[in-house]
Amino acid sequence: MNQTREQMQECAAYVERLFDEIRPILAGQPPELQGAVLMQLLGMWLAGHPRSVRDEVLKYHLRSARIMAEVYEREMFGDKGHPSDRLDG
Repeated sequence: MNQTREQMQECAAYVERLFDEIRPILAGQPPELQGAVLMQLLGMWLAGHPRSVRDEVLKYHLRSARIMAEVYEREMFGDKGHPSDRLDG
């Protein structure tokens, strides 16, 4: 997919708007419920890809999600990281 810089910026802005709409719906919900919703959405997203590329697409997606987890962990808990990672013992 060859997108211009402007198209990529428009897409990124749209993603942020959607994220800003979805985030409050999931915020404060138990992790199990959040995970169940994300599992449903991920399944729907994967179904839109040919079976032949699903594993590769999912690997890339999970790699990107792990990077974003670091960003949001800092946002949520600061530079010290997740509280459970700071427990002694």
